[in-house]
Amino acid sequence: MGDKLKIEHPNVVALNLLNKEIDDLDGLREVGRRYPDLRQLNLSNNEIKEIPGGTFIGFSNLEELGLAYNAITNLSDGVHVITPAFMRAKAEGRGPLVSSFAGLTALQRLYLSMNNLSSLPESFGGLTGLKMLWLEWNDLSSLPESFGDLAALEELQIHTNELRSLPESFGNLSALKRLLLGRNKLNNLPASFNRLASLSYLVLSNNYLGTTYNISWVERPGWRDPTISPLVERLRDLPLHKLHLGDNGLQEKVINQVKAALPDAMVGL
Repeated sequence: MGDKLKIEHPNVVALNLLNKEIDDLDGLREVGRRYPDLRQLNLSNNEIKEIPGGTFIGFSNLEELGLAYNAITNLSDGVHVITPAFMRAKAEGRGPLVSSFAGLTALQRLYLSMNNLSSLPESFGGLTGLKMLWLEWNDLSSLPESFGDLAALEELQIHTNELRSLPESFGNLSALKRLLLGRNKLNNLPASFNRLASLSYLVLSNNYLGTTYNISWVERPGWRDPTISPLVERLRDLPLHKLHLGDNGLQEKVINQVKAALPDAMVGL
């Protein structure tokens, strides 16, 4: 990376490294040391495949980080697979027990769209200052329980993944206003979902909610009233202004129940 990184001005607060054919982040910690006032860093549209632990130590003032449109497959949770990057990090004293995003204490906006991520490490919940997170167009099948620790999060774009469920801690995202969950494989929502007290815009289209929430005369454990879909209970207390529910295989009567429970919301199909 060092040969591709040339910075002419000493007081850098924003650094755009878009389309630089960067395939490793070995030289990045030096950037953090030399430019401690850096607020924005764009590494999108490169060829980055991994983020070794400790890469961003020294970027304590960074507020925005772009890593979209790369080929990132894994994020470190403090335990590395033995790779050349790991061996270099160990030799440089970065150690094997530091997570990928350690040191990003001021980070508010993180863009990880269009990578090859299949999971997030438990340490991801340590990014407690995040307000905006884009994770769409990855291969995520689940989220860690620590995801609920992102209490400052206001916008989450995580559509077009492979999510089959959400952690129960998801309801702790009390600041969340915009949530895009379309084009996943969700067949239910956690009981805590109705605690998303700030949520005004919700996209749930192109999932499999009908497989769980359609009304059936077959008795189902936990249903208070077999004539009312549990989906109503998951959504009725949310301050929604707009809700997208299309292409979930939901019965018309279930959709009508949701509309009746959310009279102030525009429900799109």
